[in-house]
Amino acid sequence: MPLVQITILKGRPTAQKHRLLREITAVVSDVLAAPKERVRVCINEVHPDCWGIAGEPASQVRAAEIKARAHAARKTPARKPAARSARRGRAA
Repeated sequence: MPLVQITILKGRPTAQKHRLLREITAVVSDVLAAPKERVRVCINEVHPDCWGIAGEPASQVRAAEIKARAHAARKTPARKPAARSARRGRAA
């Protein structure tokens, strides 16, 4: 069972992380000839204050990038999960 661990700065939109999960799974499945059901991908998000770049916190070095990413994430509409009763075929 292949396991891929990816470490990224916290703050990317959920839809982008879900796409990453799907696409990494597809590549690993193809390259290793492993069924995609057996591939595991783990995204570890690190707060920008806890990630160093050239001895400085990413929160300072990449401040503009982090701000833009946060702004883009706010513009992306969040998907609401279906109500529990609706998933069972009953009216909410």
